[in-house]
Amino acid sequence: MSFANCWAHIRRYWLKADSKNGKIGLDYCDQLYRLERQYKHLSPGKRRKAQQKQSKPIVEKFQEWVDKSPFFGKNTLDKVSKNTLNRVHRLKVSLFDGRIGIDNNPVENPIRPNVIGRKNWRFSVSEAGAKANALLESG
Repeated sequence: MSFANCWAHIRRYWLKADSKNGKIGLDYCDQLYRLERQYKHLSPGKRRKAQQKQSKPIVEKFQEWVDKSPFFGKNTLDKVSKNTLNRVHRLKVSLFDGRIGIDNNPVENPIRPNVIGRKNWRFSVSEAGAKANALLESG
C-alpha cells in the first residue's frame, strides 16, 4: 500500500502563488477537481479507468510544466513548484486506485472544529473559562 498526498494542499499553495504562473498551476488543479466531481458516484473500478483516461494526462502535463518552468529563488513559485515535484509520486496514487480520492478533505472536515477549538482553547482568559472549555470538550 502506498501513501497518497492531498491535491487540496497543493492547490492551496498554487493559489497563494498569486501570479500568472500561480494561476496556471491552480488551473491544472481545478481541472482535476472538475473531473473528480464527475467520478464521484462511480464504482472504484470505473473511477480508476476514468482517472487513467482523463485525469492522468492532466497530471502528467502539469508535472511536465512544473518540471520545465524556470522558478528560481526563495519566492512562493519556487517553493510551490518544488513542493509539487517532491510530492508528485504520492499525488499520483489516486490515479491507480479508484478507492482513493484526490484529497483528504472528507477526513479533515469533520475533525477541523475540534482541532481549531483545541488550538484556541489553549488561550482561555480565566481558569473558570478553561474549566468550562474542558467540560465541553470531554462531555
